Amino acid sequence: MCLSLYFVGIQYEVKLILTIGKRKTMSIDFGKFTLWGPATDTDELFDRAGVYVVLDSRDYGKVLDVGKSKTVKSRIENHSRRAQWLQHARFFAYAVYWCSETEMENIETYLRNELVPLCGEW
Repeated sequence: MCLSLYFVGIQYEVKLILTIGKRKTMSIDFGKFTLWGPATDTDELFDRAGVYVVLDSRDYGKVLDVGKSKTVKSRIENHSRRAQWLQHARFFAYAVYWCSETEMENIETYLRNELVPLCGEW
């Protein structure tokens, strides 16, 4: 199953990868990267290194923020820009590219330039 979304001239694909028990694992293609998610609850995230994309859970084409962290789950749960996110959406979804700390900077830069998030300075 594949759902294609179009936003600002960029195509995003949400793909159903597999089902484990009752939990569905999905991915989203953003440019040249395939991110894990979307997760609508931070309980689905992990405290490991990665680059995250915060989305409006009712419109995955609406990118609210892009960031990087050594502990993605904790960072998102305690994010200083949450109030800014709430100005654009009421409910959030999160997509993550799990990677090493050395890869984070380049991937975040690429995704920020590609997706042009509504929040955060760049």
